[in-house]
Amino acid sequence: MDWKTIDSMQIDLTSYCNARCGACTRNEFGGATVEGLSLNHFDTAIWERIFTQDLKDHNVNSITFNGMWGDPGMHPHLPEMLTVLHNSHPETIITSLATNGGTHTPEWWARLAKSLSAFKYHRVDFAFDGLNDTHEIYRRRVSYEKLMANATAFIENGGRAAWIMTVFDHNRHQLTEARALAKSMGFSTFRSRQSNASNIRVSDGDEQYEITTNNVQKQDFDNETFLSESPFIDRTRDSGCPWYDTFKVQLDPWHKIWPCCHIAAQSLTDQYVKVIDPITGEKIRVKEFAMQQEVYDQVDDKDFNNLENHSFLDILNHDWYQNKLSTRIKNKDLFICQRTCGINGEAAKFNV
Repeated sequence: MDWKTIDSMQIDLTSYCNARCGACTRNEFGGATVEGLSLNHFDTAIWERIFTQDLKDHNVNSITFNGMWGDPGMHPHLPEMLTVLHNSHPETIITSLATNGGTHTPEWWARLAKSLSAFKYHRVDFAFDGLNDTHEIYRRRVSYEKLMANATAFIENGGRAAWIMTVFDHNRHQLTEARALAKSMGFSTFRSRQSNASNIRVSDGDEQYEITTNNVQKQDFDNETFLSESPFIDRTRDSGCPWYDTFKVQLDPWHKIWPCCHIAAQSLTDQYVKVIDPITGEKIRVKEFAMQQEVYDQVDDKDFNNLENHSFLDILNHDWYQNKLSTRIKNKDLFICQRTCGINGEAAKFNV
């Protein structure tokens, strides 16, 4: 299986975030940042080298800016990095840039809109988790008024924006009003989505409360597009892996390339799950089985996929990508693939 062909990337530009959302794995119950998370912005010199040198003769058809470890809006040089990307790869579309929208000023967001407008397609996904009286219950430390001002400036300066609303018991009654407001403001899309956790505990100093999802229903989730959506490129393989099949890789804030975000998360940070303490009945965080051994199977150089020391294509030509990992994907025997994406096969084995 050949990893040299890459159509798209998912990129996490930073591990910094201004918010303290209750269900986010980067903090403790909406409080302090978890121990061991290294705070870093993607280096602008490495960024420029990737797109002007490493991939100079290679198409990069689409990029998604994700927020797995932090918010892209926290990166101090985001507009300038986008300009570098467009100047070297005008074929690229920005399928989405996920943000809580609570950083910087309206002037900065206007500048970002102008940088993104140079691309054939772009979309910024603003997390609006309700209206003025409910938004900050989950999206903690993100001012609704500031978010509204920033999103307005972005749209008014040519930015294409989506209103993304996570539904809880406390905001589900506002879905109709939020959808109408999004349309009137000029958002291209309104999407309501399910939380990745239920009955979330927030414990941050004097703030102690629970965010419930007991009354949320399937019909609360929808996706309404007010304007035409992106020209996605439909070119796939058929290996069973949704990332490999769409020619996609993940870049993390520490300059490493991974075959997907799930493997990236397992390889770099301890994973936690929230469970019920059998003695106290409280929800607590416990460390989950770490799969570094599985990810780094038979690799002596743990820095083999680091862009600080290797070019983009040299990493994808490494034996781990070309042979070891490819064989395990073909055999469907990676535990993380089975658990996360439900990929199973006759050769599936829960071994590392």
